[in-house]
Amino acid sequence: MSKPGEKDPKRACRASTKDGRPCRGRRHPSGYCVAHDPALQQTREAARVNGGRNSSRVARLEKLMPRRLRPVYDRLETALQDVHEGRLDVGRAKAMASVAGAMVRVLQAGELEELTRKLRELQGE
Repeated sequence: MSKPGEKDPKRACRASTKDGRPCRGRRHPSGYCVAHDPALQQTREAARVNGGRNSSRVARLEKLMPRRLRPVYDRLETALQDVHEGRLDVGRAKAMASVAGAMVRVLQAGELEELTRKLRELQGE
């Protein structure tokens, strides 16, 4: 019988943690908890990849960015890599970034104009 506050060793996972202590996860029929069961390795990896993908900065950016700007962002990201690897001239990359910035400002001005128009309609002007 286990002491108060301790897990019953018969119900605990038979694996060890990274620091060598016994895992305190709940044992499944395999003898391991969900985190240590070798049969669930692929399932855990798939969940980790999907979780990382959905919480990545890129995923959040794509949700916030207008669809029209996504190809521009992708092209600038490629240009950044190309400059870093010496395949693209820095001056050309600066010009691309400048034009992209102008495009964003034009789109923002259009969105602001649209919001202003809607507010005026709501006010009955």
